[in-house]
Amino acid sequence: MYEILWRYREEIVSADLTSFSALHLCEAPGAFISSLNHFLHEYRQTLRHEWLASTLNPWHESNRSGTMLSDDHVITATYRNWIFGPDDSGNLLRSSTMNAIESRAGVGRVTCVTADGSIDCSACPEQQEHVTAPLHFSELLLALRVLDQGGSLILKLFTIFEHVTVNSLLLARVSFHRLIVCKPVASKAGNSEVFQLQKTKNEELNYSAGLPYWAEFPRFESICVRYSHNIH
Repeated sequence: MYEILWRYREEIVSADLTSFSALHLCEAPGAFISSLNHFLHEYRQTLRHEWLASTLNPWHESNRSGTMLSDDHVITATYRNWIFGPDDSGNLLRSSTMNAIESRAGVGRVTCVTADGSIDCSACPEQQEHVTAPLHFSELLLALRVLDQGGSLILKLFTIFEHVTVNSLLLARVSFHRLIVCKPVASKAGNSEVFQLQKTKNEELNYSAGLPYWAEFPRFESICVRYSHNIH
């Protein structure tokens, strides 16, 4: 995360910013929060930094231990900054959780969204891209709702072979002025993760009016087609 922030620092933290509002999705145990805090302290000490975060609640009885990280040190120390939704689960695949995050973060008020979501696929590694696609789709759509004009999104993906991932890239490309896919040096070589950086949200598209951000995943492809036509 820090490597990405430093490499694209002039794009993520533009010179005219006086405050920086961040939303961290699927964030436990808190590495992206720590990286961004350290980066801003080193690079822009005078910038006012505010952040919110969401993740699977490690204390909720419906969340199985194998689906989440149990390290709660950062959550415990900064509990007021975390959003778990009305059922307190923190499950981003539930529309109620997404509604709660949007309500607290505000539509069009966030400078940068980071999304580190994944699902344990150790039992079926060949299905990782397909299994994690609905979660990544939810992260992308929620980011489009809360980002301000000119905001940035840093989204973790895996391989890019399935049509759902290609369509995610299409939606990202028509939604932002610049799209970068990179593999940080610090990321393990044997890990398929890559990071997608989207910079400057497209001002021509009105996500608050038309995008069903609660992630009706079966309609994903038709959504991509409709929005790609809007900018041509």
